[in-house]
Amino acid sequence: MKAAKKQSNLKIVSKSLDSTVEAQEAHVAELRAADQEKKDQVYQQWEKMEKSWRITPEQVRRKVYALRRELEAYQRAFEGAPFDLAGDYMPGSMDFTPAKFLIELAEELNPVVAKNFEAINDFVEGTGIAEFLDFNSKLLNLKSYAADTGFKIGLLAGVIFSGCSDKTIDRFERGLFVALQCDPNVTKRD
Repeated sequence: MKAAKKQSNLKIVSKSLDSTVEAQEAHVAELRAADQEKKDQVYQQWEKMEKSWRITPEQVRRKVYALRRELEAYQRAFEGAPFDLAGDYMPGSMDFTPAKFLIELAEELNPVVAKNFEAINDFVEGTGIAEFLDFNSKLLNLKSYAADTGFKIGLLAGVIFSGCSDKTIDRFERGLFVALQCDPNVTKRD
């Protein structure tokens, strides 16, 4: 009798556990469905936001023209640099010519750069994760590194695509090597 009672108690406990497991699995499935719905909603919001950052062809034309003028000013300053290289200071033509940071050039040319930065930063701050890591500074680093690297690639690509001589391309390649080798964010210092 005791064995039969123990067996029936085990069946009751087993059925109870089975129903608890089923309830937990159903609850997890509901949470996953709600999570997926939330993910879809956030994705749609981001997509809508990204579309709102687009600019007209006329705005693109004006931005490209402004970038050209800025780069031509850099070229004029660079042309003067060999004449005041003597000394252990920045050549005056380079030092006293107003120049924008690369990230400023990138943001002015492509509004998505700044808008994406702001949106990601706002999103992260809303999650509370920003209390543990300064995402703003990490995103700024990412944005700066990307702009700087893109500029460097563009310089080398420009001399290659414009049909410059191998000698000129070699010179730019050496310049890129030196610039990257001297960058402590890229090259290890032993």
